[in-house]
Amino acid sequence: MENSTLEKRAEQLMLGQTLGICPDCGDERILLVVAESEYCCTSCDGAVFVLDGISGAALVTRRAS
Repeated sequence: MENSTLEKRAEQLMLGQTLGICPDCGDERILLVVAESEYCCTSCDGAVFVLDGISGAALVTRRAS
């Protein structure tokens, strides 16, 4: 693949990121968007599901894959 194609893919990947607590890692990690409210941890590849609106804070729970 060309470098420009790889750079575009990397940019798209990083635009869909957020910070959150990974229950498997037990720490704040970069989470990549997989689907709406579904994320993947960049450190351990664990799937996490984020629920918003509980006590004004985000609650992260483990999701079985």
